[in-house]
Amino acid sequence: MNVSTWGQATLPHHDPINYTIGQSLSSQSGWTVSNTGDSLLIASGNLSNAGLPTSTGNKVTFDGAGIDAAKLFTQQTTGTVYYSFLMNVTALGSLNATGGYFTAFTEGTSTTFGATVWTRLNGAGYDIGISPKTSATTDIAWSTSSYAVNTTILVVVSYEFVTGTANDVVRVFVNPTPGASEPAATITATNAGGTDLTNVNRILIRQDSSTETPSIEMDELRVGTSWADVTPVGVTNPVTSITVTSANDSTTISTAGGTLQMSASVLPVNADISTVTWTVIEGTGFANISETGLLTAVLNGTVTARATADDGSGVYGEKTITLNNQNPPVLVSSITVTGAAGVDTITTYHGTLQMSAEILPVDATDATFTWSVTNGTGTATISSTGLLTAATDGVVTVVATANDGSGVTGSLDVTLSNQVIPVTTIYDIQYTTASAGDSPLVGQLVTVTGIVTGLHYNYAGGTYRGYFIQDAVGAWNGVYVYSSANTPTVGDEVTLTATVSEYNGLTELTGVTNYTLNSSGNTLPTATVHSTGDLAKEPYEGVLIRAQFAECTTAPTTYNDFTVNDGTGDLNVDDDIFEFTPTVGSIYDVTGIGHFGYGLFKILPRSVADVTVAALNTEAEIVSFVLAEQVSDATITSGAATVSIEVFAGTDVTALVPTIGISAGADIIPNSGVAQNFTNDVTYTVTAQDGSTKTWTVSVNVSSTQNSEANIVSFDFAIDVQAADEVVNATDSTVAVGVFADVNLTNLTPTITLSAGATINPASGTARDFTSPVTYTVTAQDGSTTIWTVTVTKQTITTIFAIQNSTGNSPLNNQVVTTTGTVCAVKDYNSSSGLDMGYFLQSGTGEFTGIYVESPNLFAIGDSVYVTGKVTEDYNFTIINTVTSSKLTQPDKTVYTNTVTLAQVNSEAYESTFVKVEDVVCSVLVNTYGEWKVTKNSTDSTNVDDLLLPSGAFSSITIDLGAWYDISGVVYYSYSEYAILPRNISEVIYLAVDEVAIENVSVYPNPVNSTLHIDNVADFNKITVSNVLGQTVKNYSKLNSNLEVDFSNLGEGVYFVSLYTEDSIVKTFKVIKK
Repeated sequence: MNVSTWGQATLPHHDPINYTIGQSLSSQSGWTVSNTGDSLLIASGNLSNAGLPTSTGNKVTFDGAGIDAAKLFTQQTTGTVYYSFLMNVTALGSLNATGGYFTAFTEGTSTTFGATVWTRLNGAGYDIGISPKTSATTDIAWSTSSYAVNTTILVVVSYEFVTGTANDVVRVFVNPTPGASEPAATITATNAGGTDLTNVNRILIRQDSSTETPSIEMDELRVGTSWADVTPVGVTNPVTSITVTSANDSTTISTAGGTLQMSASVLPVNADISTVTWTVIEGTGFANISETGLLTAVLNGTVTARATADDGSGVYGEKTITLNNQNPPVLVSSITVTGAAGVDTITTYHGTLQMSAEILPVDATDATFTWSVTNGTGTATISSTGLLTAATDGVVTVVATANDGSGVTGSLDVTLSNQVIPVTTIYDIQYTTASAGDSPLVGQLVTVTGIVTGLHYNYAGGTYRGYFIQDAVGAWNGVYVYSSANTPTVGDEVTLTATVSEYNGLTELTGVTNYTLNSSGNTLPTATVHSTGDLAKEPYEGVLIRAQFAECTTAPTTYNDFTVNDGTGDLNVDDDIFEFTPTVGSIYDVTGIGHFGYGLFKILPRSVADVTVAALNTEAEIVSFVLAEQVSDATITSGAATVSIEVFAGTDVTALVPTIGISAGADIIPNSGVAQNFTNDVTYTVTAQDGSTKTWTVSVNVSSTQNSEANIVSFDFAIDVQAADEVVNATDSTVAVGVFADVNLTNLTPTITLSAGATINPASGTARDFTSPVTYTVTAQDGSTTIWTVTVTKQTITTIFAIQNSTGNSPLNNQVVTTTGTVCAVKDYNSSSGLDMGYFLQSGTGEFTGIYVESPNLFAIGDSVYVTGKVTEDYNFTIINTVTSSKLTQPDKTVYTNTVTLAQVNSEAYESTFVKVEDVVCSVLVNTYGEWKVTKNSTDSTNVDDLLLPSGAFSSITIDLGAWYDISGVVYYSYSEYAILPRNISEVIYLAVDEVAIENVSVYPNPVNSTLHIDNVADFNKITVSNVLGQTVKNYSKLNSNLEVDFSNLGEGVYFVSLYTEDSIVKTFKVIKK
């Protein structure tokens, strides 16, 4: 709405130049004057544009030099501010080829202008120009084509406040289509000539000189903060007249500060948009008016209350009111600005400080004020409520300006520091020893510099999501930047500030600010070559990597990912950047970026050059040879094809088990991990990928040196006992082991491995009571001993209720928890959207008793389980992912059903629980995504989705509009909507469709002129009549058998008559009014 207060227009604002012919523009309400000379005159007639609402009122004309006029509106300091107008140059006069400006935004009460529009002579026509500031004349950008005299054009101008200094952007759009989205600009200019404007609060019309200003007509002036504000589209049925009345037809307010309710009668009654905007036109008095038309007296005299149609037609109605016995205004005399708690500094990065202002005198008639900030050696922004946000180091001045026209201001200098964050290496962000792979800097704001190695999409050719950067070669030196706001090119070096985040196990940078392109065309870091088994690990997330001689072992899935393996383990190849179709069994060299998603480490090729058919590997090398008993690393001599390794004194070499690494794609006989007698040299044959062979001789020598290590290497319990990997600390000689919550600690049997040649007491395999920490004595081969302490801890159970009990995000978000419950539904496959593989877990019945576990370790419905993982908010759907342990404790338990209302389904409390809704009605049929909608009580509705069912499953049952159902399933939340997910098709039970009552209903005559008859409606509890805009124009309840609906007072057109039962719409009839 647009409410005038002390001559200031609120946004959006529309001035149709509806003023008296022959008067000056500067004498009209809300306009102020500057300079001297001839006036900007109101002339008869108006300008028009076929797409805009019909022009009303008159127009303003001017030329040459003379008086300037400005209109005040609510001050804007951020975002983009727009103004538009219709313009007709009627004569070029003495306009020269340099030209001048005729309209602009102004900064405060100064003569600093921005988004300044220029004209200059171009042959028989004229050019239009735009400059960020009038002081930056070298920044004027001109149109590439000229415009004809005596031709009306629509001009839209925008001023964009851009973070930083000397970089604000202005644009001009000539003849855009009203009602459409913002198009590409006709002209764009960027400030490069000094400081930017700190605010805009006036629109200026200027007469420069005879050589700089042609003869111009202007009309239909609009100002707003969005494109739609200044380019409204005309309506089909516009308002034609408005009659303004007052309560009791009063024409006076005679009490100090008294009020009078104004009303507006709009014709025709079927106008497309019948709402109005109230404003006050000051006469000899002054008053304020609310959005609802409540007029409040301020100063003695007369004012005019005006109601203007909101449909853009420009039609308005007025009534003049006389104000008596009003007190004169008390102007503001001083403003004192302070920071919260007396603070005048901001010392945290992009920190904030709440400013406040004390107004004197305390009885000032208008004690409101407007905040602004003047950048000095530092920069900052301030909100309309006085919240100051630091941007760069230095000093800024915060200013509060009185809104009563007194011109009084108050100010405070604020010092900003620590606005520059030191650059952090990507290694420091990524390197972690945590089992979940989370960054040690998660949640922290960091600044990084790196070279862009690839752009990321949701799939090849899909939606752009972000990019990868790397600042060094090798493991831990790459990271994913989740931001589509910037579109760098591969090879760009960029610096950015962002927050370290974890999303479903992927470390990423989010909330990017201060993005800077440092250089382009840089050489990319060399791809790290490694085995497929090693590349499918945490250290290579975000790193440019390469797998060689890897065989394609699986065909592409429906999501275009496949697997390669060089003999060391699978590596998933995905199509996030580039889609490649391999041949199963072929050998490839694959280069790409390491990534993690849907529970898999993967490589993302970037182009066809990244996936090449490899010549079969000819290498038949032993690259590593490890024995648990070795004194030092083996000596491997490729030329001689020998391996020599030394083991500790006393080692029995008759059955040593080596771990052997070989060339990619090669095989070895005897196999790695098979015990051999090394009393004499052992021969190994390595067969290269191309079939060539190489015979290797391995010698094991027993050293005279005895092993002095007395370490516990591993300490394990049975798989149904141990809940997580043990933590062995050789420095402190301690072992910590976590076990499941139901384990009896009094009688556990560990399996213990030791340093080569060492012994332990008590021995491995001996049952012990671990209720308290226990000690072991490990004796090294040389006789030295170490006392080890082993602590066994049961998992602490966190209830699902404690995880979920919140109307928003979980209170335990991003924390690792162990919980328990019964599996109530299973998702047994991955998908590119929606749920990943996992299961729904429920504990009992009622609110906050369910949660989804994203994990390929599937259980069956009815299994009671323990699970440990990280609580994560997946777009406000609470889940547990990054699962580190899970255990079946009891199968075939009862899954409890919550019988709920649709309102309860649509609430956080029943998320992920198994529910049943009864007697619901199908209101929307199944769409292409396998979703349909059910309703009850006319107001409550929810979705039914096939995410747990085979595609197209709903086509096998009867789903009809208006049919009744009982539906069971788990509650899911996605894309800001709740849904019921049936586990099988039998959980959708068809009840009936209420067709008898519908068949008996008669609606006549149609078309209707005055009275519409609707017979046999006693079985319905509500009937509504709506127009084509969806607005209810008539509503009936407590129905008898027959109903007569009066259409005589409705305009011509199409209407919809809807019949309701207590649950939902049963039938809708289209009726035409003549």
